[in-house]
Amino acid sequence: MVGGWGTGFRDFVGYGERIKCSNCNNNVIEHIYVTYSYEMFIVKWRHMGDRGSEKGDGYIQFLCPTCLHGFQIMGLEAVVMAKNNIAKYSAKHDTGKADTFAIDAQRKILAAVDRFDIQATKSWFNSIGFMSKRSAKKTLERFGLIDI
Repeated sequence: MVGGWGTGFRDFVGYGERIKCSNCNNNVIEHIYVTYSYEMFIVKWRHMGDRGSEKGDGYIQFLCPTCLHGFQIMGLEAVVMAKNNIAKYSAKHDTGKADTFAIDAQRKILAAVDRFDIQATKSWFNSIGFMSKRSAKKTLERFGLIDI
């Protein structure tokens, strides 16, 4: 396939906290995934946002590896796009919601970074191939999780 669109692509990017899952009651280490759309023209170009995407695009997901139950928050790039859209709307309708949204979203991203288990993730990161490392590193930076 030379060209096309894809939505809701999900990538594993590391490990979170050790939790007791509220859904299946297992003691597990959270798996962290990110979602994004992609465009394929010989190589895959990943992007967040409106083009061919679905609602969960640009999210960080903390999931139980057993039952896939968990929660999600917006990633850094999706937050910036949403803030810009809110700011455009606010300018037309005289509301000040963009700053409040940005502060709340930044707080959630910082909480996600705190939940991110860097030691377990580094161990996984060191075990994958060079191209996978490069891709994972770019993804982690784009979502605002960490710079390994």
